[in-house]
Amino acid sequence: MTTHTNGNRKATSRQPEITPNFRADQNTTDRILRIGEVSKIVGISRSSIYNYMKKGVFPEKIRLGVRMVGWLESHVQTWIAEHATPREF
Repeated sequence: MTTHTNGNRKATSRQPEITPNFRADQNTTDRILRIGEVSKIVGISRSSIYNYMKKGVFPEKIRLGVRMVGWLESHVQTWIAEHATPREF
């Protein structure tokens, strides 16, 4: 945590937590998607996403705040690619 003095006020800023799989040399523009966007992209309901997470078959959420979570877009896209089944017509 860093404390800055600004006149009569003190401003405190927290450094973001770095996840274990984060590397400083990664040059990525991975977005964080909220549940509504994930649901639209994947095509399944919010409750199904959470049920799949409980079973361990959907990417884990990332905590963004006390009541806010998101998913890395690359993890969601990888999940889609792994679960897309070619269909013969």
